[in-house]
Amino acid sequence: MLNRRYIRIKVFQLLYVWHADKSLSALQVHKRLNESLENLLKLEYYIISFFKSLVFEANERIDRDKAKRLPSPEDLNPNYRFVNNRLIQIWTEDPAIKKAIEKHKIKWSDHSDFVRKTLEDIKKRDHYHKYMNVSKDNFRSDKEFVLFLFKYIVSGSPDIHHAMEDLNIHWYEDINFVNARLLFFLEDLKEGDEEFYISSLYKDEESDEQFAKDLVTQTINNDAYLTELIQGKTENWETERIALVDIILMKMALVELLYFKTIPTKVSMNEYIDISKYYSTPKSKVFINGVLDKLLIELKESGEIVKQGRGLIGF
Repeated sequence: MLNRRYIRIKVFQLLYVWHADKSLSALQVHKRLNESLENLLKLEYYIISFFKSLVFEANERIDRDKAKRLPSPEDLNPNYRFVNNRLIQIWTEDPAIKKAIEKHKIKWSDHSDFVRKTLEDIKKRDHYHKYMNVSKDNFRSDKEFVLFLFKYIVSGSPDIHHAMEDLNIHWYEDINFVNARLLFFLEDLKEGDEEFYISSLYKDEESDEQFAKDLVTQTINNDAYLTELIQGKTENWETERIALVDIILMKMALVELLYFKTIPTKVSMNEYIDISKYYSTPKSKVFINGVLDKLLIELKESGEIVKQGRGLIGF
């Protein structure tokens, strides 16, 4: 499920775009956020469809081998274990997945060479040969093999990451999160399940949607005030010399400190400092922490930061 760290990152990415085009309204930015999150689900269906394409290609090869002019006994009596994998069959037959794939017009036909290359790689693996020849043909062995494929062939493959980036340039940063979600649902799948349930992206849909909307709206609507606060604590710096990434992260942190009464100050501070490690310079962590520390003390003393709620909410 979508944790709030990821919501913060997606909001940060869109606010970076907004700083380049401030003609966009908060409503428009929030709409783009919803579209971005919807694309996460589309990416999940692309990955599921990739597994289906692998099975389709494997079945096509069996049919071609049977149709050879001089087929071997192995060609005439093929091993269908992978083609009939129970877990992948759930994906193939699930009505909701079929509907989503059709809705998003998902297909791998434009990447057929990549599908064939991946299948060839799979067939070279020891795990494949063990799976195809294991004495016990059951759901557990099917699931273990799909988990192997997912962890080591799909989610761990730079090639599929690049293929996803070709489909949508924004997916390169999203794929690790989506893979983690799908792996969670895969591991939870049990024998007898007839559907592969993909939950809402949100842990608490109503609360998390409101959090995302308010974070966008408050940051944009209070931009002038947030800029003033930051400038007041960076007098020795020219604003132009401060990384835009750092400025946006500090603004978002300040919004949570000022306007999200139930989120502990420590949580907000730590979240944005951690995010800076991935998106800004090595020195940003210390810089952001220093500026926010000073502002936190000042805003608490002035009474502008007031937290409430029993135990507060640790997001």
